[in-house]
Amino acid sequence: MWLAPVFLLAGSAQVARADEPPQLEEPTQGGREPPPEAIEHYQRGRDHFRAGRYGEAIIELKAALAIDPESRTLLYNVAYTSELLGSVDEAIDYYEKYQAALPESETKERQKTELTLRRLRGRRAEQASAPPAQTEPAPAAQASSGRADVWFWLSLGGGAAFLAGGAVTGVLALQRENDVSHFVVGKDGPLKDHDALIDQANTLALSSDVLVATGGALVVTAALLYFLRDTPPEPGQPAAPQAALTSDGRTTLLTLRGQF
Repeated sequence: MWLAPVFLLAGSAQVARADEPPQLEEPTQGGREPPPEAIEHYQRGRDHFRAGRYGEAIIELKAALAIDPESRTLLYNVAYTSELLGSVDEAIDYYEKYQAALPESETKERQKTELTLRRLRGRRAEQASAPPAQTEPAPAAQASSGRADVWFWLSLGGGAAFLAGGAVTGVLALQRENDVSHFVVGKDGPLKDHDALIDQANTLALSSDVLVATGGALVVTAALLYFLRDTPPEPGQPAAPQAALTSDGRTTLLTLRGQF
């Protein structure tokens, strides 16, 4: 098997350096060499670790541990990398296996591992007791200004049609007036024909005025229907609460409308 990782002094306690992973050690007494495949996985994992790729590093370290499951060095490395990844349960599991693999004679190392386990167990207990994250409720859907519904489009379409009709009628009225101005009684026809053209011109002019006035009124109505109303919120979305304050001089009444 491999030796356990080397620890360096930091302050008054011995801790493993986070920026330098434990190195591969010489074989322990007995002269048994670690399997070459395990060493290859370990070295690749060490390179990933030094580059900060902890997720890839732990894959290689676990592959090495599967080949050489008695390695205390690999047990520690997997536990340490799991801790850096935030996998508290997995880190505790491998630290416990590492502690169980330590000989009774390595008192300091066993005590240090026990302190690490206490810290991680406390962290796990704190995470378990922490209240779930509170998500802020979605803001109430606000009604947007302007409402283009069927009444708006009917008013706008009707107004456009009346205006177009008024324009056509106005052109015809101008043509009749032009005919009247060039009409010569006797040469172009009797007086009654002249009077008939005048009547037609007047009728067309009046019709044009009525059509244009009606079309303009419908366009104004469409504008009012759009700008004086709000678009309702999406289905399923509560409308924003509205407040109204009324008073008759003696009593003040506050009225609230909407979903709360």
